[in-house]
Amino acid sequence: MTKVMEKIINLRLIWFLEKNEILSKEQSGFRHARSTMDNLIIIKTEIENAFKHKQILSMISLDITKAYDSVWRHRILTILSKILTSGNMLKYISNFLKERQFQVKVSNTLSNTFYQETVFHKDLLWQLHYFS
Repeated sequence: MTKVMEKIINLRLIWFLEKNEILSKEQSGFRHARSTMDNLIIIKTEIENAFKHKQILSMISLDITKAYDSVWRHRILTILSKILTSGNMLKYISNFLKERQFQVKVSNTLSNTFYQETVFHKDLLWQLHYFS
């Protein structure tokens, strides 16, 4: 059930960010009709322009695989509070993230209750990264 709710929240948040043009135009990851190929074409064009104008071009590439697999709830809410200034979405997300807990069941044995300190949804976290 949680995965379904995360997906619904994520889709609605992405819609809001796109509609209000909050995301950087250079961001391609996790956006509809965009891919890393868009960024590669931009890089290729910059390289060609540098050659054409006999300029030096520097580039730094970072491997951030799994860098956004988890994040503090407080950080998400802080970032969202700057974006979602009206409506109920911030309150809904805040309530959704509050006091998350889980148990593991193996056969007929139920574990102790664990409290989740982080939130896992790569798409949502990637979007929020651009506001920090």
